[in-house]
Amino acid sequence: MMINLSKVSRGQKINLSKVAPGVTGYIIEASWDANRFDNGKQFDLDLVGILCDVNGNLLNMDVKNLIYPNDGNAGGFCNLRTVDGSVNHTGDNRTGSGDGPDETVTFDTAITNGAKLALIVNIDQAKELGLNFGMVKNAKVVVKDKATGAPIVQYDLEEDFSAETGVVVAEIYNKDGEWRFSAVGSGYAKGLDRALADYGIQAEYA
Repeated sequence: MMINLSKVSRGQKINLSKVAPGVTGYIIEASWDANRFDNGKQFDLDLVGILCDVNGNLLNMDVKNLIYPNDGNAGGFCNLRTVDGSVNHTGDNRTGSGDGPDETVTFDTAITNGAKLALIVNIDQAKELGLNFGMVKNAKVVVKDKATGAPIVQYDLEEDFSAETGVVVAEIYNKDGEWRFSAVGSGYAKGLDRALADYGIQAEYA
């Protein structure tokens, strides 16, 4: 049975290894509905992943362990695969339209050299376009068994963010040999670089 979390569950931790024993990889699907702004264009949200070490910092301080699906608006930086190949992004969805997941990351825990995967949903070019997360509706993240596609955890982001331009959604991390899910739900308003700094990344990508 899938576990459903919401904003009231912020900070809650789920032991994935106990809820779904034997799973060696996860699919993380992010979906949302974005309002249109005045000129009729839709804005772009990105599912960003950070593969971390046991201290919660970017693994080996290698920017290639930062999964960023942007198509080039952030200084041309785009990376869809970690160095060890354990984390892969399926690609940038520029509109968020249609049913089903808008962006997807896979995480193979059986081969990873990292101890944590942090997941962020960020609005691309938010400052330039005057956008914020309060314009996003029905945002959620679903974690599934990579082998079977069976859902394990769904985290609904029902929080009414206003000035925030993105949210640190969740972390999947290893503790005592078991993989766990932490519902973070922490918004930020000063660009993705501020959120990345919490994981030891001193660089500007948004």
